[in-house]
Amino acid sequence: MKAGSARHPGLLVLLVSEGLSVAFPPEVYRARHKAEREMVRWAQALEAVATTPAISPFSGRREIGDYWVRMVEAEGTPSSVSALWVCTFWTTDGYPDPEALLLQGRARARDWVRKPLSGVLPPVNWSSGDWSETATFIDKGEECTAEAHLAKIVT
Repeated sequence: MKAGSARHPGLLVLLVSEGLSVAFPPEVYRARHKAEREMVRWAQALEAVATTPAISPFSGRREIGDYWVRMVEAEGTPSSVSALWVCTFWTTDGYPDPEALLLQGRARARDWVRKPLSGVLPPVNWSSGDWSETATFIDKGEECTAEAHLAKIVT
């Protein structure tokens, strides 16, 4: 598990994942009703692609085939909402922990992604794109991944 921090009150992150990876740019919202509306819109759009109906196992989640739309409270303490990066760590069990850590700026996101797992396991590979940073780790023979994506800020 990568180190996160306290929940950030008032900011919600909408994550659309496919399997064990963020599939579309994460969106950050201040208003819950807007995040909920967009979660439903993402689910409806993905139903057409996945050709399977959306299910809602619990509040803040829609599952459409291999796609999951998650609405989660943000973690972290960014000083502003400009240049925010959403960081997610996919454990060896396939769960995100943290689900949505907000960091200010690409350099901090890159440092977080590449930070040795549990302080000792360095990444076995990493990549940088225009809007993302990723690193893969091997923990007890199992793969886990840290991802950071430039956030889309929705007011």
